[in-house]
Amino acid sequence: MKRIGFLVNPIAGLGGQAGMKGSDSLDGRMAALGLGYSKTAGARAYECITRIREEAGFHMIAPEGEMGGNILEEAQIPYESIGKHGEITSKEDTLYYARLMKLPAASCGVSARDSLRSSLVCYAASCGELNPLWD
Repeated sequence: MKRIGFLVNPIAGLGGQAGMKGSDSLDGRMAALGLGYSKTAGARAYECITRIREEAGFHMIAPEGEMGGNILEEAQIPYESIGKHGEITSKEDTLYYARLMKLPAASCGVSARDSLRSSLVCYAASCGELNPLWD
C-alpha cells in the first residue's frame, strides 16, 4: 500500500497577503493577523486532499492538528498520526515532519515495518521552505 505524507504549514501565504516578505517571524505573523489577514493554507490543502479522497490503495500519515490532521479529519480521510506540534507552529516544525516523511526506517530509528517513508509527500508550504531537505 502506498503511503502519502500530508503536511501543511498553517501560516504559509499569510505574510504575502499582508505585503510582507514572509511570516516566519512571530511578530510578522501576529502583525498580519492583527491587520485582518487570515490563514489560507489549510483551505487550499483541503481542496487538494478532497480530490484524492475517493482513491483506494493508500495510507495517509500527518501530524495532528492544523499541520494536517484536522484537515484530513474534516475530509473524513483516516490517517496515522506522526506527532503533535505546539500551539504556535514554525518553519522548524514543517521541516521536522517533512524529514520524518522522507527518511527511510534506519534513519528514524524504527524497524522497516514501521518506517515513515512516504511514496509521496503532499504539502502546502511557502515556496522555499522545504529547500533544506533537498541539499
